[in-house]
Amino acid sequence: MLRLLGSHYHFRRAIPHTLRPLLGRTEISLSLQTNSKRVARERAAGLYARTGLFFSKAKAMYEDASPEELRKLLAHYEDLIRDTDRMIAIEEKKVRLERTYEKARFYLDKAHSLKQLQEFIKITTCGNVPRKLRPSPVTAMPSKPPTPDWLS
Repeated sequence: MLRLLGSHYHFRRAIPHTLRPLLGRTEISLSLQTNSKRVARERAAGLYARTGLFFSKAKAMYEDASPEELRKLLAHYEDLIRDTDRMIAIEEKKVRLERTYEKARFYLDKAHSLKQLQEFIKITTCGNVPRKLRPSPVTAMPSKPPTPDWLS
């Protein structure tokens, strides 16, 4: 289950009654370290699957487990929490790298467009354009129109 605490989403899942004495908790609650609901849903889905797998293994072991096996089970639970933190850190790094890539791609496209524009300006100012395609030069207009001969 997702819950929004402050500005970040958290994953929450109740621990089955039979495992509560072993884990000493009634629920698992972890920060998903995001304020994006879409990202939170993706992360929560992965956590839900992993906690479900953990609970099924724990139930099978708990019924007739030795103290050593219970310690291993608790270590597995702690690994689950650490793996979640690592997964979130890796995911955040991936997002940062994707943003950097997108920015670099944007600036490369801008540089390419600028280069094309510079080449166009160079061609049009250097006279390499065929005469038919050149704009006609602007001639200076006389200050007043000439008077026709018949008026003078």
